[in-house]
Amino acid sequence: CFSFCTGLLALLSTSFLCYLSARSWFYEIPYNSAFVFIFASLYCALKAKNSLRKRLCFGLSGLFFSLSGGCRPIALISILLLLPILAGTLKDVPEKRQKLILSANFLSPAFCVAMFLAVWNGLRFGSPFDFGNAYQLTVSDIRFNSVSNLAVALDGSFQYFFRLPSVNGIFPFFKGTSGSFADLSHSFYSKPVVGLISYPVFWWSGAMPFVYKHRKGSKEFFALLLCGTLAGLIAIYSVSASGGVFERYTLDFKWIFP
Repeated sequence: CFSFCTGLLALLSTSFLCYLSARSWFYEIPYNSAFVFIFASLYCALKAKNSLRKRLCFGLSGLFFSLSGGCRPIALISILLLLPILAGTLKDVPEKRQKLILSANFLSPAFCVAMFLAVWNGLRFGSPFDFGNAYQLTVSDIRFNSVSNLAVALDGSFQYFFRLPSVNGIFPFFKGTSGSFADLSHSFYSKPVVGLISYPVFWWSGAMPFVYKHRKGSKEFFALLLCGTLAGLIAIYSVSASGGVFERYTLDFKWIFP
């Protein structure tokens, strides 16, 4: 119960879920939808562990996972959280044939949704991999942004993770720090932001070695912890390179670290 309550506190206070529920702008709708599908996918994957309907759970997990990518493509990074959970369940299945069937149950709906999105993007934007960037559907020109822009990505990653807040004379006496250390082009946002390291709830990550020890060296828990950290870092890098530094963009990775 204590673990559940502290985990829920970390999720609500770090991921901006309450912020999303209080807003109705079209910017936040994809985030809200992606979160619903991500958590539904994770729930079904966890449910499959002790469920007699493993095929159904695997199928729903794959369906929700692919739908999250349709709402927000970067949400597909959640596959790194799903893999150790699903692998742990498959490991407990004795028959190889059943393992293949369960894997197919996860991949089939994901493949169908991926094909639908590819056709939709192809008809609407001219390429199955174009989600609208070429037609400039946002207020920031991101057509020439790329994850290969190492200088911008590393600078943005620093802002998102280590940027300290500025002191303010008005309660609560801290605010986001504007600007960045690099001279970013006009294609990238450079807005006030506070790094993850400044969130008190994030400091709970320091207890992870003790939690791992309490779990008696659980390989599944360690794999989930490692994959979650990797997913968060990849998301930070991708957001920095493709969009820049913006408080709302932290929604793409804040939910992973708690």
